[in-house]
Amino acid sequence: MITTLAHDELMSLGERYRTDYLIEQGGYTLGIAAKEGRSLVALLPADFLTEVRAALDSVSAAMKDKTVAAADAKSATASQNAAFAGAKLWRSKIMYRCRRAASMGNPMPEELVHVARAKTVPAVISQMDKMTKLLEANKAALATDTAALIKQGQELTAALKAADASQEVKRFKDLPDSVLAFYKNKGLLYIGLKVINYAGRELHAGEPEKAAQYNFSILRRNHGKKAPQAETGADQGK
Repeated sequence: MITTLAHDELMSLGERYRTDYLIEQGGYTLGIAAKEGRSLVALLPADFLTEVRAALDSVSAAMKDKTVAAADAKSATASQNAAFAGAKLWRSKIMYRCRRAASMGNPMPEELVHVARAKTVPAVISQMDKMTKLLEANKAALATDTAALIKQGQELTAALKAADASQEVKRFKDLPDSVLAFYKNKGLLYIGLKVINYAGRELHAGEPEKAAQYNFSILRRNHGKKAPQAETGADQGK
């Protein structure tokens, strides 16, 4: 079993990432994993690489289905993905600015200097809300003006609220079973590749160059998220 995550979470993950990039990433990651042989396999559950390969094959095969391909092309998550990407970047900027202030002798709230991971829409909204308010309350202790960052945080939070996860779940209920299975398999593939990356980095913990091979550079190309339909080209495996 690749993961015990719920179906809805897997579908949400699967829809989020651009399919051709995910397929290409899968080929790359499974390729370097195969070269490692038993040393990597020993760090993974039994038949894990086989299951991830099956997920990759399922995703690739599903793209031949016109219904699946059409649904994938017109995914409605572009705005949400852009907000996710923006929120991730915003949180990093805030964290480093507040760490800088703390290093200069200005105490900062824990939530601003050690930003916890948040993977779902409600979790990110809650985190962004709290961080924006804390930033407002502590702006006097920062060496630079934070008005623009506070405003950006508020705007990103509003954008995420507009793309509420409950609406996504409702939309999933209206999709054909073939499309739901496709998104679920994409989610399984993503998680599987992430686990392989972690295993590879553990295996080569003392060899930075080899460990660096286990990355999501293909998937994260142009942020790795789906672009609006008019374009051809939006949290971390980290």
